[in-house]
Amino acid sequence: KQWYQRRVRAAESEVKEVQGIKAKVEDWENMTRANFSFQELGGMFQARMIKPSLRKLIRCESLILIDNRLSELTDLTLPCLTELNISLNLFTSFSDLPVCPRLVTLNISGNRISKVDGLQRFKTLRELRVRNNPLLWKEPRYKQLLFERCPSLVKIDGMTRESVFLREEQEKAELN
Repeated sequence: KQWYQRRVRAAESEVKEVQGIKAKVEDWENMTRANFSFQELGGMFQARMIKPSLRKLIRCESLILIDNRLSELTDLTLPCLTELNISLNLFTSFSDLPVCPRLVTLNISGNRISKVDGLQRFKTLRELRVRNNPLLWKEPRYKQLLFERCPSLVKIDGMTRESVFLREEQEKAELN
């Protein structure tokens, strides 16, 4: 009987230890960095399951969601997020992105972005990576349009505002 009671206490102790570890691992509200890449989160079941978790990332500063077949996150607000990498997904517009009042760096390469609408929401955005989106082929002046739509932008695909507008002036001068 004593052996059995010791075994029960040991098992209870192990359960409490595992629960403590789980609580530490799943401390969503205090995470500052999160990476959920390559998880197929765009599926109906996965999207329904991950969105409540993403809503808990209230202190997250860096979020990586590469290659998840995501197409919209409009119902999310990430108040502390400064860096968002959502490359290789299915977003069609900047309006499909979450509300991120402190966003500084956005990588939306390899999506389906075809217009600049919605970019003006990101008042603190300084660096944008937008390669491999239909916008590049549909709009030859896409960088100029993005800079005009978002005055806080400093770099697009590694090119500074000054170099983009200088190149445009040089091309105009060559035509005249």
